[in-house]
Amino acid sequence: MEEAACMLLEMHRSNCEADGVTYTTLISGFCKCGKLDKAYELSDRMIQQGHTPCAKTYLPIMLAHEKIEELEECLELIEEMRKIGCFPDVIIYNVVIRLARKLAEIKEGVELWN
Repeated sequence: MEEAACMLLEMHRSNCEADGVTYTTLISGFCKCGKLDKAYELSDRMIQQGHTPCAKTYLPIMLAHEKIEELEECLELIEEMRKIGCFPDVIIYNVVIRLARKLAEIKEGVELWN
């Protein structure tokens, strides 16, 4: 993943800007490696470069937070998504509802379901 991140920098130096698919792929890879901080950095950079993340961009981040049982972070991400005009899809909601149920956070789960 570090080599992929270096390639992204090299692309930038060569005036070859990455698109949303490239960023989403890298974000997914970092999430699978457990490097959420890098995934967030890329997400921020993606937005700075003028690309709007979609639900597919946020899904690996949500799954990574689910894996380590961080419900608050998932709820914050849903709010962030809404603020930038990227509305969560049914898959995103299912991940967060599943985590809320697992953690016995019934109120949050019901609110998301509604």
